[in-house]
Parts: sequence; structure tokens; C-alpha cells
Amino acid sequence: MLVKILDAHPNALIIAIDACLGACENVGCLTLGEGSIKPGAGVKKELPPVGHIHITGIVNFSSLMNMVILQNTRLSLVMKMADTISSGIKFCLWRYYRHL
Repeated sequence: MLVKILDAHPNALIIAIDACLGACENVGCLTLGEGSIKPGAGVKKELPPVGHIHITGIVNFSSLMNMVILQNTRLSLVMKMADTISSGIKFCLWRYYRHL
């Protein structure tokens, strides 16, 4: 699927967004960075790297039982973080296109 997107839109900026696990004190934090991410790495999935830039949301703490932890993550936290990310992207697009 990623190859089809790149073929159809060769100059597109791809923003990868994924949930991840982290330290207890960072739950609820968002990170933004350059480069791709490997989605599913925390639950041992083998997926190709995605994105030119990435946004990750730390939705729960990391432990030896990551799959169980992910299944017990509060949906309200995930939804709040998704709202924040989408609002940030919307604001950046508004700022960019307002000057064209």
C-alpha cells in the first residue's frame, strides 16, 4: 500500500502518526520528529518504516506484556491525543496556506 501512495504522489510529504508505549511519567505526551517510524515495533510486528516526519503519542507505559498493556489503554486518552494532533496539523495548514 505504501508503494502505491508513493507512486501516485511522488512529491508528497508523508506524516506518520502512531501510538506507542513509554515511561509512566510520559503517558499522554506527544513527540514530533524527522524521519520515519517503524509502526508496530512495540508489539513485535514487522512492518516497513513509514513517513518523512512522524508524530507519536505515548498512550501507556511499557512493560514485559506490551500487548496486554495496549489492550487496556484508555480510549478517552487516545481520542484526546488524536484531537490534539489533528488540531495541530489543521493549524499548520491554515498558517501555511493563508500566506499563499
